[in-house]
Amino acid sequence: MSSSIVRSGSIIRMINDADQQRLDAIPAEPFAVKFNPMMGFFLEQLEPFVLPKKLYSHVERHADRIINTYRERAQQTGVLLSGMKGSGKTLTAKTVCVKMQQIHKAPTLVVNQSYCGEEFNQFLQSIPGDAVVMFDEYEKLYDKADQDKMLTLLDGTHPMHKLFLLTCNDKWSVGECMHNRPGRIYYSLNFDGLDKSFVEEYCRDNMKYKDHIPSMLKLSKMFRNFNFDMLQALVEEVNRYNESPSELIDMLNTKPASDSYGDNNDSVRYQMLMLIDGKHVKVDRKVIDIDPLDEDGFGFYFWSRKKFEFKDIDLGDHEEYREFDEDFNDEQEAEDEDVYSAAALAANPAMAALFKKQKKQQQAPRQQFIRWEAKHLVRIDQQDGVLEYKLESDGHTFTLFLKEQPKGFDFKRHIPMY
Repeated sequence: MSSSIVRSGSIIRMINDADQQRLDAIPAEPFAVKFNPMMGFFLEQLEPFVLPKKLYSHVERHADRIINTYRERAQQTGVLLSGMKGSGKTLTAKTVCVKMQQIHKAPTLVVNQSYCGEEFNQFLQSIPGDAVVMFDEYEKLYDKADQDKMLTLLDGTHPMHKLFLLTCNDKWSVGECMHNRPGRIYYSLNFDGLDKSFVEEYCRDNMKYKDHIPSMLKLSKMFRNFNFDMLQALVEEVNRYNESPSELIDMLNTKPASDSYGDNNDSVRYQMLMLIDGKHVKVDRKVIDIDPLDEDGFGFYFWSRKKFEFKDIDLGDHEEYREFDEDFNDEQEAEDEDVYSAAALAANPAMAALFKKQKKQQQAPRQQFIRWEAKHLVRIDQQDGVLEYKLESDGHTFTLFLKEQPKGFDFKRHIPMY
């Protein structure tokens, strides 16, 4: 005898009882999967999922593709959505559920207990038609042993046309048997944080003072995982106080350094490489501890024979120049521009030695101070933790590359001319 869909209030059961009132189909609504020893598995109605008034960039695009692929495939389809809280994975999952309910009249079955095994599989198989089965925070629901038991469901041992949505905070906490197995998990999407287009679009829609949008975009790239909670709070603060996002993070529970290092120190240690007009110059240190978003900026000394005029840079209490560094190893001899002829110097070795010493002192590099500010930050390589600063002054281009320690800095990868 085929199973009947029976509803009693918010409870829906699949039973083999001809005397019970039958439903033609499970309503296109969200339900929680429940279990009672006396009743077995059943569905309990949940509050409808509520989506934002506007969906941004990848959320709707991913949702539409997942639904389209599922609809075209004859068998069940597994999708793994991974990423930190607020990254958009749960919103994407809910968008899939709502669209399946509204467009394809398919219910959503939310699993929030570690149900697995033959009875659970047969219950899902008994549900007629399309349905989305959603496992939110899958790695917290199922330990390693239970994840292994779920393979028979995801492998299609019990044939059914269902869309399985699994969300998790860390995809590597999901068993290895799930990775690189499209027969079980067809799509695996990793949400590393909000992308630039999402941040920019959201700011244009919701930020009152639009002149702070460039600062927000720059700030968002300072985080390995810039999530929606951070963005929403920063936009709220900008609208309230009309201050730049880099100023607001001093108060907010939002710190790039803690995101990277997990401590209470706002500064980060970086290796340095500085170029002037594309040529490498020596600086007074190999590493520097800074907060890249500090409005006061940071500075150091570099060596150069040329005296540069930084008219728009505040040197603070630092000297603009330092005395010649006698320890600097200069292997390049200066050209002979003195009034003495080469013949005269050759005839007088003592005079030639004195002349050479004077010329070397006159042309030896000097230490000159330079200050960098947040406004000079032009590029962030989020994957490798490389920051690129650039400023134009005195007719020259000054470029600074910072690389987070302890990883090595591959100059050739980031700076082709070096």
